[in-house]
Amino acid sequence: MNKKVFKNVIRKEKFILTVSALLFTWLVFSGCAATPKSQEKIELNGMIYDTQNRPVVNYDIYIDGKYECTSDIGGRFLIKNIKTGEHDFYGTGAGYLNIQEKISVRDKLQIIYLRVSSVETKFSEAYEFLKEGELNKAEECVQEVLECYEENIDALYFMCVINYLKGNKEEADNYFLKIKNKEGSGRYEKELEKIIYN
Repeated sequence: MNKKVFKNVIRKEKFILTVSALLFTWLVFSGCAATPKSQEKIELNGMIYDTQNRPVVNYDIYIDGKYECTSDIGGRFLIKNIKTGEHDFYGTGAGYLNIQEKISVRDKLQIIYLRVSSVETKFSEAYEFLKEGELNKAEECVQEVLECYEENIDALYFMCVINYLKGNKEEADNYFLKIKNKEGSGRYEKELEKIIYN
């Protein structure tokens, strides 16, 4: 084999080795970078507002049954080290209903927006339904409050009035006895009495 042919063979072998090394390196590093999305941990930003678009402050966020964070004065929250994929979000805070949602976490650019009703909003809705004679709708609103705050005096007043208007005297009396044993009167007591005695 002459010198020229020998140099060409060596050059081709070096080229093949270089390409092989680059290919191997690329495969190793791209394999590490291609961590499945379900195993990737990210920081996730979120905001929580009420139904009047006001930020909800001091609202506790739980992910998959574990406490994660509390919303700040602007309704913002940050969840650290959450895996991408589907999660159960649960939230609770004084004066607001609880929320429970399944949320799919995709990437760190995603922002989670949560909306929650305040107890006052639910009572206002129930009061309007009562004035219109929509007893079942009023009861649904109040039941949502009772699911979170079973001893709420205003909710008990509402249930007493709703059952009285429905003709369920025994149920109305049961709610009345619960109210009677509590200190202080509810905010809606006088308004609800007007509905009964009009």
